[in-house]
Amino acid sequence: MSINGKVAFVTGAASGIGRAAALAFSREGASVVDDDVDVHNTSEVLFRLCANTDPQRDSIFTKGPSDVLDHATSKIAIGSKLGIDATKELLGEGFKRPWPPLIKMDEAVRKRVDALFGGKL
Repeated sequence: MSINGKVAFVTGAASGIGRAAALAFSREGASVVDDDVDVHNTSEVLFRLCANTDPQRDSIFTKGPSDVLDHATSKIAIGSKLGIDATKELLGEGFKRPWPPLIKMDEAVRKRVDALFGGKL
């Protein structure tokens, strides 16, 4: 079973076995997020992928088998995969900045925005 292009949420992805699992999933082309992310909510996953990643540090490309019908690969049935680690980096991993709290929109503001835009945001 291929996990390329899938989203994996990993408990304890910051260290130990969880970190090893996150890196393995990432190498196989899955995007890895912390266990506090609803992986069924595309908006939340995309927010975490954009807000929690440094492309140089958190991305990996690997080459391996791919679908023979994938016309974008450089060779038939061999292509590259992109793995992204969007888990929170910790001070123990060499991350030097404190992780900011998640900012949530006030419910009154959300209702006002919904009224202005007809709930289309």
